[in-house]
Amino acid sequence: MARGTSRFLSRAAGITLAAGMIAAGLAAPALADPTAPGQPTSPAVDQHSCGAQPLLVGLNSAGSLSVVPDGADQVTTEFDWWPVDRSDQRGTAQTSGVGGTVAAVTVGNTGLSDGTTYAWQARSSDGAETGPWSDVCEFTTDFTAPGKPAVSSPDYPPTGGTGRIGKPGRFTFSANGSTDVVGFRYGPNRPGAFVPASDGAVTVWITPTTFGIDQVVVTSVDAAGNISGVTTYRYYVPEDGVTSAK
Repeated sequence: MARGTSRFLSRAAGITLAAGMIAAGLAAPALADPTAPGQPTSPAVDQHSCGAQPLLVGLNSAGSLSVVPDGADQVTTEFDWWPVDRSDQRGTAQTSGVGGTVAAVTVGNTGLSDGTTYAWQARSSDGAETGPWSDVCEFTTDFTAPGKPAVSSPDYPPTGGTGRIGKPGRFTFSANGSTDVVGFRYGPNRPGAFVPASDGAVTVWITPTTFGIDQVVVTSVDAAGNISGVTTYRYYVPEDGVTSAK
């Protein structure tokens, strides 16, 4: 039976039942529409499930809000978001798709305030009925990049040192005053490999392959994925028996 026909018969039966009860002097019950979309599930921000951890939206985040609408029919899903302390300042967006698949909208960082916690939820409509709101989810914005990291090495200082070609050396990256750094990216010519940091600092081992002036390029990464400016640390790799730059 077509869904539209089943909806019509369901409502007709409900009306007949209600009319009969009224005629008998009984209060008619409230009728729930069994065809209305159910509550959306699996709310997430940038594919991170709500409630699993503090959710952050940074400068490099998509700011994607997503749910899985109920059912298997075509639905339009509405997303509303607002600062938790200013519920009258609501943003809204809609997307259409098939129930049972992910529905998402992107809020990015346009129109959002830095350092603000937002609440959001979603609901779906099949064009005839609108279902209930999803559970409320929250995210906090962080649009401030950390400062450039500090870099040092006891084995390969800018001049002198005890290292040589093929000898691993210690290089320490530190947050340099930024309080929310969770790691660093580094490489010989551009930041590449990510290394997590504990308490804003980490020591890595780098093995020089040529003598003379070499370098490591480092950026800080904070909890929201914001990336600092670049620190370029140049150091001297002595030839065997030579301990200072020429």
